Amino acid sequence: MPPFILQNYKIIKNCDVSATQFNSYCNNKISRVDLPVLARICSYLDCNIGDLLKFITPDDIAEDENNT
Repeated sequence: MPPFILQNYKIIKNCDVSATQFNSYCNNKISRVDLPVLARICSYLDCNIGDLLKFITPDDIAEDENNT
């Protein structure tokens, strides 16, 4: 197994988050932010929430879609 898959499994297991939910975060497919889950992930990774998330405005999305 590639190392990143093992690391993802450790995060899922140690942070009590479902694989589906974790993969949604990793693939920018979340429908709502679950703050307790993010808090557990940040605690496990010893990072801040800003290290995991970036706010993108609807204008940024539209601009990006127009450039592709």
